[in-house]
Amino acid sequence: MTKTTSQASDFSCPAVEGHYPDPEACNIYHQCAGGVAHATTCQPGLAWNVVINMCDWEANVDCDINRSVTGELLRQAIKYFRNGADKPF
Repeated sequence: MTKTTSQASDFSCPAVEGHYPDPEACNIYHQCAGGVAHATTCQPGLAWNVVINMCDWEANVDCDINRSVTGELLRQAIKYFRNGADKPF
């Protein structure tokens, strides 16, 4: 069995806490804790799925969505989910 690997990264956390897709590699995500990012690689055959916030089968992941989840869009999504799914941005 292959373990998921994690290492400190130079990714700039958009928020102090959370999981964020890597802008270059669909199978890598960054876990931000206390504003410090740690790059994590999903196990073989899996990629980061921003919709469910976890590694998922590659066939279920649209990497274009991962690449577009940056900047203002990401901040709006975080605000939306923190406020509850029934409240608009």
